[in-house]
Amino acid sequence: MNSNTEIGQNISNAYKVMCSTYESVDKLLVEIDAIAIRRGFTPLTKSSFLRWRSDKEVTGWLIGDFIKLYKKLANFDEGDLLHGPVYSIGVSLWEKDAPPQIIVAKFLYDLKETPKKRSDVKSHQRFNWPVSNEQNFKIETFKENWFCSTPKSDKVRKSFWGLDMVLFSKIPLLDVQSAEDAETVIFALLEDLVNLPVS
Repeated sequence: MNSNTEIGQNISNAYKVMCSTYESVDKLLVEIDAIAIRRGFTPLTKSSFLRWRSDKEVTGWLIGDFIKLYKKLANFDEGDLLHGPVYSIGVSLWEKDAPPQIIVAKFLYDLKETPKKRSDVKSHQRFNWPVSNEQNFKIETFKENWFCSTPKSDKVRKSFWGLDMVLFSKIPLLDVQSAEDAETVIFALLEDLVNLPVS
């Protein structure tokens, strides 16, 4: 096999691996939605997920992370989705200096600063940056295995719908190998997060 043929085969194999990875992520997200509903959460992203895409940036041609949003039924107001905490479960295939991760988070808002119309939550940046962008957010260890993210300026706070803080934790994606793992690992974290005190 000459070098060009080998390189071509490597490209084809890499594409197949990525497609297979996407299929696995899709199955996981479907299972997460089903478990969430059983446990009293309402999916805000329904059959879709939040992601970043770009035609101009090569990294935007691929989907590197997938975010699902939920509300507890007790706090669900279809006309005002930021009333009460918003919960997210994200799958990140690219983490700096780390293997792929699952990120479980709780978003808390200052309702005095949020826009009047808060029914559209389809913004990847508003739910990805607070757990990843240390240029605009101060991210500190909150409790063992938990982090707290807060906006670094009022400008950032307002542009993120009056975001007050985000509490979140990360686990390796490969720790979840089955539906049982999704329930016992991911949702154990999510239930802890529901009851996690802020102070």
